[in-house]
Amino acid sequence: MVDTTYTGQQIVVAVKASGPAYTDAAKAGNNVSFSLDRGLRELYELGSKDPFAIKEANIRIRGHIEKKFSIDNFSASGKPFCKLAGAHTADALDEMELAIFPAGIATPSILLTGVKFSNYELSSDQEGDVIESCDYAGLTSVVTVS
Repeated sequence: MVDTTYTGQQIVVAVKASGPAYTDAAKAGNNVSFSLDRGLRELYELGSKDPFAIKEANIRIRGHIEKKFSIDNFSASGKPFCKLAGAHTADALDEMELAIFPAGIATPSILLTGVKFSNYELSSDQEGDVIESCDYAGLTSVVTVS
């Protein structure tokens, strides 16, 4: 097996809403993150200072996407990225699927389902690019490595 190192420029973020097609959402992506917290807990027997087991507790799937602002659709459903973080719109709570993988190959990949977006921000960097960013939370994640 060949060891391959991927760079940030190779990452692809693709999303879909109701349709079968994914839309590449990170053509102008600057930053993407994914975190999975399994909330591990130690279990103790009464009177023991050493745990007898470690169990999975509440799972949290979170992340952040930052990309150059564009009016291109964020998903196959035709929704702009900023509309998903709207305060009082029906679009704000739309669930999507989100796939993160290196460009040109299908694995390794992380596929998230039940994704909803929040904390939208619009800013500008020193080069003058307008940047939009959003946090997300998901219900499940599947990691494929081969």
